[in-house]
Amino acid sequence: LGPSVYPKQIFSDRATDLSCPVLFADTPTTDSVNAENTSTAETVLKHIDPKWKGSLQMVRPPCRFETFHLGTSINDTSSSLPGKLRPQSSEDSESACNQNGAVVVLDVAHNPDAFRRLRSDLVGNFGKEKNYTFVIAMSRGKDMQDSLNALLQEESTESSSALRIRSMIFTQGQNEGRAVNPVELVATLGSTGNNAHKSLEYGNNVLVFEDPSDAVRNARSSLDSTSVLVICGTFFLMNKAKEVLGLVDDDHATDSIDMNEQKL
Repeated sequence: LGPSVYPKQIFSDRATDLSCPVLFADTPTTDSVNAENTSTAETVLKHIDPKWKGSLQMVRPPCRFETFHLGTSINDTSSSLPGKLRPQSSEDSESACNQNGAVVVLDVAHNPDAFRRLRSDLVGNFGKEKNYTFVIAMSRGKDMQDSLNALLQEESTESSSALRIRSMIFTQGQNEGRAVNPVELVATLGSTGNNAHKSLEYGNNVLVFEDPSDAVRNARSSLDSTSVLVICGTFFLMNKAKEVLGLVDDDHATDSIDMNEQKL
């Protein structure tokens, strides 16, 4: 169990019923989901093989603060952040030339704590002076209001965690029966319990696209070297986003597995 799991007693009781051990990752709670997940996985590996001396620091599952640079050559390995993007057409290629230095972050944050940590990771990695564009889709059954509040609650303050948000684009995941209509998400944005949304010039910089491909294309079209594009909220948005962005990895343009945020 990672350090932020709560309440731990539920898991401990179930482990007792199954006569299996309970392992606790020996790391303090941090603002980084990646750091906690890595420590938890390393704890398991050390339990399986006490002689294991490896490190998972450079191992990341897809779409967990997965970061790419727009306008970067596929063969360019000088970037300190993993991943490359490949334009899909001459029009995209021309657009990408104006976006050199723009960053894309894919993160499947879909609950308030994950959105809070996402904001913290963005500030920690890129600073609060970048121009942030968010593309967000969410699934029904998630805490939409508190999630958006966690992302935006610092925007109307002088907090060091505040982000300079250029625009927020709401859409919906593909092939998902629980997808929340993006119009409903916009309504949620207006009821987050603070005035953060007013700083976005509500109605001008808050956009809605039912088609996630259109949402990502629109977001990309306005990027420049000062931009960070953050695509988040659900697993069901990620494959389409990667397809539109022309994401290239060693084997697949999109993930080889179906990301499993499923309601069983």
